[in-house]
Amino acid sequence: MKATLHKWAIGLVCALAASGTMGSAEAGEVRHGGNGHVENPVWSHDGKYVAFELRKNSDGIDLYFAPIRGTIADQARLVALPGSKNAFSGSQVAANPTWRHDGLIMFEGTNDGGMYRLYISQPPSPTGFQMLDLEKDPGNQVLPSLSGDGKLVVYVSGAAGKGGDLHIYNSASGAVERVTNTDEPEMFPAFSPDGKKLIYMKKVRMQQDLFSMDIATKSVSPFKGGKGDQTRPIITADGTVVYFSSNDDDSWTLAATDLSGESTKTLAKGVRLPKSARPALSPDGKWVAYSFDDPVKGDSIYISALDGSRTIEVKTEYKACGEPAIGNQDGRIVLAYTALPSAKAAFRMLRIQDITQEF
Repeated sequence: MKATLHKWAIGLVCALAASGTMGSAEAGEVRHGGNGHVENPVWSHDGKYVAFELRKNSDGIDLYFAPIRGTIADQARLVALPGSKNAFSGSQVAANPTWRHDGLIMFEGTNDGGMYRLYISQPPSPTGFQMLDLEKDPGNQVLPSLSGDGKLVVYVSGAAGKGGDLHIYNSASGAVERVTNTDEPEMFPAFSPDGKKLIYMKKVRMQQDLFSMDIATKSVSPFKGGKGDQTRPIITADGTVVYFSSNDDDSWTLAATDLSGESTKTLAKGVRLPKSARPALSPDGKWVAYSFDDPVKGDSIYISALDGSRTIEVKTEYKACGEPAIGNQDGRIVLAYTALPSAKAAFRMLRIQDITQEF
């Protein structure tokens, strides 16, 4: 049951215009006490913490956060869900972290194959607390995303017993509003900068397309679709929508458009699709980080300007680099990414690298 719920939560749920190359630099490793592959690192807004998932062989997923000073990471702390009998067992799933501006982590989780609920945790405390009670939403809850002012949370709920509808939680009033009501699963919602629209993915005839909703009127219109899949949108403060798009050959493209959806810019082709993360934007919304599927390029992370003016190659000494995230720590630009220390390594690790000189 737990494995099925997790697949629902995650399953319904990396042509360069210009290039600069950065030599291999010292990178710090984030240490943790678990066994498994590190995935989906996400920086806090002040760049002083990085949260990440640890996918365990026992099928569970743990959520950790680590204090970061430059490229030096303190021992990561495991986030424990309330009621967990053993936080290191395979029974817990805690995933899809989102940092709020007040320093709290928002994420989805479940214990012992139970319902997925939204939780919050405030570092340095490792304890998670449920965000919404059953009276406000009795269904599974996944994939939370914040409005620009942090007052609204949009997430996917299974309260109606279907594939998943979008709900909006107003943290000021405490109200929860269901904003979609369809038979097709809707996933990866994102607010426009003014909080008046949503861009999200919906399954249409077994394909993933992007749709736009006016929240006030609930009017929905196609945003990006066609051949292959269009998925995991993220929106910058100036209204640029960055998303992944698949091609006929099953490769993935990193693309960008404006809120009208009328024009499309290809940022990179043949990128490696992260396990569950959206495109990795820089805090200022001007850059996006990614890696390539091509094993020859597996020792590098690439960072492209959204205006197409420049691409940086960050070379490393590791294998199969991926899952990048860019943070800003007191004016220093820091890159988190996962990688294998060698071709025969058992687990992916998390590295932190200072790339300030490239900007």
